[in-house]
Amino acid sequence: MTLFGQVENADPVFAEVLNKYFGGLFDSRTLRIIEKNVEDDSIQ
Repeated sequence: MTLFGQVENADPVFAEVLNKYFGGLFDSRTLRIIEKNVEDDSIQ
């Protein structure tokens, strides 16, 4: 849910699931992976 919730113009269902089952919190491990990939892409 965290990954797909980060996509621009994401379907609101991802935020709804995060709110309902995870208190609206994103998964920190997923966020770190996304951040690392963004940093790696900016280097090239």
